[in-house]
Amino acid sequence: MLGKPKKTNMTQVKSYRPIALLLCLGKGLERIIAKRLSRTALAGGLLSPRHAGASPKRAATDLTAAVVHEIELALLKYKCAALVTMDVQGAFDSVLRKRLLQRLLQQGWHLQVARWVSSFMSNRNVRVRFEDSVTMPFTPECGLPQGSPASPVLFMLYMAAVPPIQDTIGYGYADDIGICVTGNTPEDCSQAAGEAVSSILQWGRENKVSFDPGKCELMHFSRSKCQDYAPEVRSEGLTIRQVKEPALRWLEVWFDRKLKFVKHVKRRVKTADGIVGHLRNITNTQRGLPANAVRQAVRAVVYPTALYGAEAWYAGAIRMVKGPRGAIKEVSTRQGHLVQRIDRMLSGAMKTVLPAWRTTPTAALFREAALPIARTALDQVRLRFAARLRSVPEDHPLTPCLAGKVSTIGPRYGIRAPIKSRLQHAADLLPECLRPLLVPWRYPEADSPVVAGKKTAAAKAFRLWVQGLPPTHVVAYSDGSKLENGAVGYGYVIYQGPERRASGNGRLGDLSEVFDGEAESARMGLRHALRLAGGHPVHICLDNAGVVAGLTGNPPDSSQAAFLEVHNAAAERQVAIRWVPRAFGSYPRRTAAAPSSTQGTATRLGSYPRRAFHNNKGT
Repeated sequence: MLGKPKKTNMTQVKSYRPIALLLCLGKGLERIIAKRLSRTALAGGLLSPRHAGASPKRAATDLTAAVVHEIELALLKYKCAALVTMDVQGAFDSVLRKRLLQRLLQQGWHLQVARWVSSFMSNRNVRVRFEDSVTMPFTPECGLPQGSPASPVLFMLYMAAVPPIQDTIGYGYADDIGICVTGNTPEDCSQAAGEAVSSILQWGRENKVSFDPGKCELMHFSRSKCQDYAPEVRSEGLTIRQVKEPALRWLEVWFDRKLKFVKHVKRRVKTADGIVGHLRNITNTQRGLPANAVRQAVRAVVYPTALYGAEAWYAGAIRMVKGPRGAIKEVSTRQGHLVQRIDRMLSGAMKTVLPAWRTTPTAALFREAALPIARTALDQVRLRFAARLRSVPEDHPLTPCLAGKVSTIGPRYGIRAPIKSRLQHAADLLPECLRPLLVPWRYPEADSPVVAGKKTAAAKAFRLWVQGLPPTHVVAYSDGSKLENGAVGYGYVIYQGPERRASGNGRLGDLSEVFDGEAESARMGLRHALRLAGGHPVHICLDNAGVVAGLTGNPPDSSQAAFLEVHNAAAERQVAIRWVPRAFGSYPRRTAAAPSSTQGTATRLGSYPRRAFHNNKGT
């Protein structure tokens, strides 16, 4: 039993969090099953796109950014918004075994999955240890063990039918539910929120799930100067009043009435400053940790703590607006005071890293510590968030936020509104790219073809393998490269025995990386090789270990179509992927690498941005 932080009355059971100590081998198996369950549930549409937690490519900051986007658009249109937060009481303890099994079968899961879940929740012996006291063993009749990797996924499947999360007004992260509604007046928002809360309570009664009334909170958002007027949300005997504090916390982000995020930044800076104080206590100029270790701790702990939630609140230093005569001009986002708060905390962290005087210039501290200032770190977070916005799947909760609202009345009928939120401004930093598909997890059938050890020995082994191939086998050598001007190219050459049968090359444009060139070269080389091979086996040889891992296992997001095409071809034909060490250096590999860097007459293959290009820009 672990005590919850910031709890004053430790005599209550709610002030403690039970953590199940499970077997390591069992947790490893549960982690594998949980990954497959979550990915299969998302691919099959069993989970709502607006419900995150224990699911791939969905984070808590995504939900907070989506909520800020909806509220900000309402404020820009001089409307009102309201955010109601609710919490499941007991969460994992409230899951009933038979009801969960019934829900799994209704969702279409295989009978073997239901049997495994039944076994997972049955015949569990529990002993509670509190300090030095240990209870006698007993068998719980319901509930999921808190601490198991499979429990969050099963709980999400249990809560998959919550009405507001299935609609377009609710968000969920594990057992935390947020209802965001907009309207012309605060009364409209309260009425809409009350209807959503009623549907949640009705669903809870039908499924034996209770919600903690003490954790139900409300915050109204508007541009009105009258902050005292905040209508209550009433629903079936439950009254939710606006929080007394100036901000509402949800998913560790503090939402204030006008989305200024002053309290949020203060809280994050205070937490990060406490971590800096701990580091300062264990190191000084005479003893303690070396400067390199303290720098790593600041980079890995202090920066993420201070910048948590920046995807939702940071809007950049300036933004472009249209003047009265149509002229575009730059205006400040008025967030300089928030950046200065973070900078003051980071300057203290730099003095903890370096043995410097208190009067040392701040710029010199950041330069000698090789760490970014607050503005640079925030811009990097914003750029990474832009790369994420451009590469999330179509059913992600952030994807609908990128489309502007279309006017339905007036002379601008059918034209997208020019009003943009800070999320949409962040997405404009990078061009659009093809969104990846959430495909089922693919496990390689054999060991990785990448050989560990010295490359000279691997090259010798590869040369012996080539010499031992039958003359009917077709071998395609592929390669990709990038020129100094940013152009990415690919090339391949095909051999059947000692005879060179064909070759080809092309360009991908300036919005790609070498990784994409390697993937496209493997795809184009395989296409050509299959036309020449007839029914004979085909071998694709390349030197990029990351591309080889994607061709033999789970496909990455960048150039995903190329990897999926190779997977489909390998399922129907005799296709093998082989890693070629760079030390091989034979004529076929050099011939494949040479055309990939050429320009002019090379075939141009899709100049759209790739995910690897966005990732490189966001780092």
